[in-house]
Amino acid sequence: MSGYNKKWYKKWWAIIIIIFVLLFCALFIANLFIPAPTTKKSHQELIHRLKEGNETMTQEQKNLLEDKNNPRIGNEEAEITVVTFSSFDCPKSKAMHSIIREIGINYAKNVKIIFRDFTTSKEAIQLSLAARCAEEQGLFWPMYDKIYQKPQASAINLLAKQINMDMEKFQKCFKNNKHKKEIKKDKQEGKQLGVKGTPTTFINGYKIERQIPRKIFISIIETIINAEKR
Repeated sequence: MSGYNKKWYKKWWAIIIIIFVLLFCALFIANLFIPAPTTKKSHQELIHRLKEGNETMTQEQKNLLEDKNNPRIGNEEAEITVVTFSSFDCPKSKAMHSIIREIGINYAKNVKIIFRDFTTSKEAIQLSLAARCAEEQGLFWPMYDKIYQKPQASAINLLAKQINMDMEKFQKCFKNNKHKKEIKKDKQEGKQLGVKGTPTTFINGYKIERQIPRKIFISIIETIINAEKR
């Protein structure tokens, strides 16, 4: 891998070690390529950059990333934007789901979470269609939770009933593949942003291409929230 030829202080693992206290977990955050700080002042500058977002992204890329038509939760004016590209049939996306929900609830004032589809199978497309149809009735997130509990296309109607959806409207939406174009569009836009698989998470524009452990994820969120206090 190309990273082996870099000086240690430019490698992603060294950067994360310096930023976060959880040293041994740094392996999981592979793509925050930010110059490592060597002084207290440069550390504060780095935290400030995390707070302000990835300046290497163009406005066009930011608009693409934060597509206004996608399911979202939290404060639209939040200082932290988390965009998650997921597939409902992906075990690692499933493992991330409870962490995403926890952050969305506990840091609702500080974080905006945007869900993006990056389907990896025909089954996943069916599950995403169900979630999008639930969104029409204001029930995306309850359906999101239910699908990750039972990620099987054969269970879709049961899940819809469990969250008290209007079944006639839901079934019409689902059978007509009403939101299939949006689901495919999500994946295409993800590829334009360099997404290769799931889960892929963008935190203020910085891309992390693998499952993020709960402690690391919360540490990142709290580090950005508390940036002004440092």
